[in-house]
Amino acid sequence: MIPVYIFMIFLFGLEIFVQHNFEVKYVFVYLFDLQFVFGGVLGAQHLWFLTVIMICYMITPLLYKNKEKLLSNYRVILFVIAVLAILLSYVREEIGRIFMYILLYVSAYGYRNRRNDKEKSKILLIFSIIVLFAIRIIARKFWDGTVLYNTIVVCFTQILLTYSMYWLLDEVFKNVEIKNNAMLNHFDAISYYVYITHYMFMVGPVRTMGMTQNGMINSGISVLLSWVTGIILYKIANSIVSYKRGLKND
Repeated sequence: MIPVYIFMIFLFGLEIFVQHNFEVKYVFVYLFDLQFVFGGVLGAQHLWFLTVIMICYMITPLLYKNKEKLLSNYRVILFVIAVLAILLSYVREEIGRIFMYILLYVSAYGYRNRRNDKEKSKILLIFSIIVLFAIRIIARKFWDGTVLYNTIVVCFTQILLTYSMYWLLDEVFKNVEIKNNAMLNHFDAISYYVYITHYMFMVGPVRTMGMTQNGMINSGISVLLSWVTGIILYKIANSIVSYKRGLKND
């Protein structure tokens, strides 16, 4: 969470000195990673996903402890979680979404331990991706704004698209040596930090998407700034981590 804390100090500073609309409660919301529950500040709403990651971390020991039971009852457990997610979506959408992401995490945990190297058809995977996008578009046309679309259709198609795209990329690049690729290693190292910083250029006090009348230029500027600020955040966060490790070693 160190990168998030550093980023939020910067964003809170902008709120205090530029926007003049700082709310103290959000300090505690981001401090305890509860932004999915209580909402977030402009430019950092996308960090709701970190609350979900925290929940997944919390259930990981339970999955590890009951790994054999999970693997032997894999489909039944996924079915139960999916039904719970659907039912709870109609109680409160946020709770339903949390269970949807738990479904994805548990399914991925089980898949990792059950994985085989059976080759998958690239054509079938591409077709699956197209169909899932079509379902998403059609469902939005008829049910946009409802629990059925906003939570159930969106989350299930996201889960299936995640697997389809992963399997497709795995098939495409499985024989490509990427471990020593400097460019890929660079973007792999800073991807989390770019994720943290990018949204403040979409909205908020440093929004660049409306800087000009040209969407391509705006997008290019936003991508460039996201990359630069991601690198800066990466360096600051790693300096702090290295300093803390040095103190422990002393």
